[in-house]
Amino acid sequence: MSDKLIRFLQKIKIRNIGGTVQVYCSKEYHGYYIRGSVLEEGGYRIVEFALINKASFRANDGDHYENEVFGSFDTATIDQFLKEQESLIYKKFIETYPDKVNQARKLCKTQRTFPQLKEILERLNDPVEINIKDLEIAESPYLKLSIKNKCEYILLKEFVFPRIGKLNNHIYPLLTDQSYDDNPLVRTELRGIIPGNNSANRPWFNFQTQKQYESYLYDIRILSDVWLEKHKVSKKEMHSLNNLYEVLKNKEDPYKEYYLSLLNDLIADLRDNKIIGQCSRCKNFFKYFRTKKYCSKESDGKDCGKSVHNKKYYEENIDKILPKARAYAKKYRAE
Repeated sequence: MSDKLIRFLQKIKIRNIGGTVQVYCSKEYHGYYIRGSVLEEGGYRIVEFALINKASFRANDGDHYENEVFGSFDTATIDQFLKEQESLIYKKFIETYPDKVNQARKLCKTQRTFPQLKEILERLNDPVEINIKDLEIAESPYLKLSIKNKCEYILLKEFVFPRIGKLNNHIYPLLTDQSYDDNPLVRTELRGIIPGNNSANRPWFNFQTQKQYESYLYDIRILSDVWLEKHKVSKKEMHSLNNLYEVLKNKEDPYKEYYLSLLNDLIADLRDNKIIGQCSRCKNFFKYFRTKKYCSKESDGKDCGKSVHNKKYYEENIDKILPKARAYAKKYRAE
């Protein structure tokens, strides 16, 4: 996620807090509409970008996409949205001011300069357009397979960031604020058993099971709870942290990438508070000690420091070691 994209999303004006801002792209991607949404909640913005199959819009009353699992997007294009918004403003206006029906069309066209429309406009969020290049869409195996299967919905990116203040404000505490079913950080399609057996519409099933994805988020939430409540991390939590990081760091799909962003946010807070350190060789985490750079055999089960020092010694003495090694190998083969 680039800083340019974050700055673009931070500048979006949201009049109706709790309402969604619809994001559009004028370009299509392999026959899919590129659609996005921005929701503000508790000073944070939750952003989603997805590909929506054009046939799905036609199947959902032409201009709208709605699915009980994946949610909804208003209209396929920004022109359709603006046309609908204009009709909505007109309808609201004549409901509020029935005595001005004859003037309504003209007044709605100059809506932003007409004081009596202010209350109506304050409840509406304007759509925004984004350049396809700013999304930095990666041709991953997940994306290629999802397009090949003609999935109606393909998640591209999801992330959360603070609306106000520094970009390093932590997100992970939001996981502990609400119940699992009501939490805004939990993907809708991962909240329960999804009806139907068509895995083509559930692209993550090509990589991991739904239960595995649910367990990732659950484990991150437990780690967050322990840290926020006890302000320490036990050996058991450290083991869980390393297992989670190992699974998620490969980022096979945007679901894993999203969960990794939440985990990395927690890790950053733990490191800032000098609770954990990270091995410079294998990248595992261990209990923080000021001078510790590598895993040790006694506390972490492997001696990364020894491996690093052996490698360094070999590189520094390769001119002496290599001839001896070759001579030994030649003698061994001769025997």
